Amino acid sequence: MSKRLRILTVAVIAALLCSLASGAAAAESVVLPPVSQSVISVAVKAEDVEHLYSTQISLSFDEEVLELASAEPAFFAADESRVVRGNGAEWMNASNTVVGFHQYEVKDGVLHYAATQVGAGVATAGITNVVVLNFNVLKNEETALTLLDAQYIASRDGVLTPLTGASSHITQWHESPGSGWVPPVSGVDTEVDAFLRTLDSIRNDHSLSEEEQRRMIEDKLIVFIREQARVVIPERRAVVTDATLEAELQLADIDSVMQTLQQTLERLEKQYKQTFDLSELIDELVIVLPSADSSRKSVVTLSAALLDKVRAKGLSLAIGMAEAEFLLHPDTILEDAKMITLSAERKTAHGQDAVELQVWTDDQRIAAFNPQHPIEVRLPYKPQSGTDREKVTVYRINGSEEQPLASSRYNVETGKAVFDTSHFSTFAVKPSSVTFGDIERHWGQHIIEVLAGKGIIHGKSIKSFDPDASITRAEFAALVARTFGLDADTADKPAVSFADVREGDWFYPVIAAVYEAGIVKGTTPTAFEPNKLITREQMAVMIAAAAKAGNIRLHESHPFAAPDAAHISPYARESMHALVKTGVMKGDEKKQLKPQDPATRAEAAALLYAIRGLKYESSGGDEHAQ
Repeated sequence: MSKRLRILTVAVIAALLCSLASGAAAAESVVLPPVSQSVISVAVKAEDVEHLYSTQISLSFDEEVLELASAEPAFFAADESRVVRGNGAEWMNASNTVVGFHQYEVKDGVLHYAATQVGAGVATAGITNVVVLNFNVLKNEETALTLLDAQYIASRDGVLTPLTGASSHITQWHESPGSGWVPPVSGVDTEVDAFLRTLDSIRNDHSLSEEEQRRMIEDKLIVFIREQARVVIPERRAVVTDATLEAELQLADIDSVMQTLQQTLERLEKQYKQTFDLSELIDELVIVLPSADSSRKSVVTLSAALLDKVRAKGLSLAIGMAEAEFLLHPDTILEDAKMITLSAERKTAHGQDAVELQVWTDDQRIAAFNPQHPIEVRLPYKPQSGTDREKVTVYRINGSEEQPLASSRYNVETGKAVFDTSHFSTFAVKPSSVTFGDIERHWGQHIIEVLAGKGIIHGKSIKSFDPDASITRAEFAALVARTFGLDADTADKPAVSFADVREGDWFYPVIAAVYEAGIVKGTTPTAFEPNKLITREQMAVMIAAAAKAGNIRLHESHPFAAPDAAHISPYARESMHALVKTGVMKGDEKKQLKPQDPATRAEAAALLYAIRGLKYESSGGDEHAQ
């Protein structure tokens, strides 16, 4: 729907609604008794509203007791629209055509809600639920909801007409033993109900194969369940002082979202438990802080009780600020900390926009944390037109130096630069510009530039990469360690068992890192042969082992066809087959794999580039998408 058409539609609807002085509904109050739930839903029901097209409603509630979580229009035809959450959301049909939209705000304890269909609209019955309101319960006490005003417009044969004789009321709720609060009116359409109908429509679409149906349902389940594991902290619980926004996460925030999530999973499992392990589709809780135009810094405090509850569930905690988002793994959170504080502050460094990140436990600033479970950070970034998204890189600012981060990637869908770090500093985002004179027009030019820009691979000199030169086993081990973010600090690592890898050798830290991760075993139990040229099959074995260690799923969707397959050594056969079937490893123009040939530097880069793409595709940071 164009912006111009939307503005015109809003103007026409607003003019008609303003003319309804005689159609305003008398105030009606409903008293809700104390409830034990963290979330409740009510619906505004209207009568004598045949062909309902648009509505405007005002409803008051006590913000000390209830907090509006979401509002969903209920008079759009269920089979014509799909669930879309969020204020100002447009509702689409199966052809991605806008069928309606809604807008709402809460001001001084009064909800102002408006929704309209667009185009021809869909005729409604004379009695219908107009909007479903979902509230977070802040206090377990009696409270009242008051319908202050409700106005409606009908559409018949393209003519908009005020419905001055319509009546409205809030649907009553009653307590059902063992099942909490349930609506007595069968027409109330919950978010889960609407979502289940969407999944049913996929299952009944006979134009799709069973596998296509399964993939589509799984994708939608993941999105829906993750959206349920999301809570937005209201603005009234944030304080802005001297351009700093401060907020504290409360245990009730986590309790609320976990209870909602549990209820959702119980509903979904009734139909999909045999097909999917729904508990594995959710791995993080998302907490979103409010933003303020006047602030350049956000600070959030997490209590020990809150952190313990998240850790006990085995979930990660995603915290969204205006300046940055953090994803904390349970094992990153220090168990003996009574309080953890995270901060993100916008700054200027080296003449460019940057963000300084800090973490504190109690009153002590922490420089580094668990390298086995680093914090994932997501920074908002909008590349200029024509920018190669794969070259978007996060740099750590250290004095006058800028260090590119090997884990940095760009998520096209979210518009954020993503990286993993085990210590905080000041970070900036920009596209890399690294290239070498001897890779121009080489088949591996783009791949080499992307990886070199992130500091994963280096040239022989500033101007030369030497792409067709061979590469040693130690050199490739170093590339694997950088690609997978393996800690090269040998302080806490057991000594390697290879006689030809000694402390003091430049490659000792990286070989110790890949050895500890189970990626390398050596050519014999006591030899690694670090300076020997690595073959293509040896390279495949290392990459397959690294994929396994990094929990990267190798989806074997390509056929295996190699005329020289018989030349693959027995120990490398499984690895090469898996990488070829996944599309990570490719043969030459004749489909020959040449397993015994020494690998070139460009071939090594191509293999790392491909497996890196799979690694971040599975974690939601698919920078290869254009």
